[in-house]
Amino acid sequence: MLLKIIMIIAVVSLMLGPVMMMQPSKKERRLARIRGSAIANKLKVQSHVDDKGEMYAVYTKPWPDYILQSLKSRQFPEWRLNRMAFAHDIHFHSVWDWDNKSKTSSVVPGELAAILDSVNEDITAIEVNRFGASVHWNEYLRGREPQQVIKEIEQLLASLIQVEIPLLPC
Repeated sequence: MLLKIIMIIAVVSLMLGPVMMMQPSKKERRLARIRGSAIANKLKVQSHVDDKGEMYAVYTKPWPDYILQSLKSRQFPEWRLNRMAFAHDIHFHSVWDWDNKSKTSSVVPGELAAILDSVNEDITAIEVNRFGASVHWNEYLRGREPQQVIKEIEQLLASLIQVEIPLLPC
C-alpha cells in the first residue's frame, strides 16, 4: 500500500513539476507590468544586449505627427548621449557625453543640460533619431511603482523631442 502511495505522489509530481516551471518568475511578472504600462502609454519597448552581454530595454516615444511633417523637408536629427561612469569636465555635461556617432554641432541649447540634470540614475543613454526619442533603461524600479517610472520616462521623452539641436552640415 505504501508503495502505491509513493508511486502516485511521484507520478503527480512528474506531471505538475514541468507545469509549475512554466509559470513566469517574479522578475518576469514585474517586467511584464513595466512594459505593459509603457505600451499603454504609447511607448515602444525593445530589448537589446550591450557589448558586455547585459540586457537593457529601449523605450521610444515616436515623433508626433506635427513634428514628423516638419522633419520631412529636412534631415532627421540623430544624436545620443551616454551616461559615463564618472563626471568630468571633458564630458558634455556632468556624467553625460556624446556618442561618437552623433551628428550634431558643438552648439547645444542650455535646455538639454537642464533636462539631463533630472534624468533617473537608471537610464544609461538617451537618444533622438528618425524613430523618435529613446531612453536606454535597465528597468530597475527602486521601490517605485511602474506607472510612476513610466510617467517620468514619458515626460523625459516628450521634453527631448522638443529640444532642437543643430545638425552638422552634410
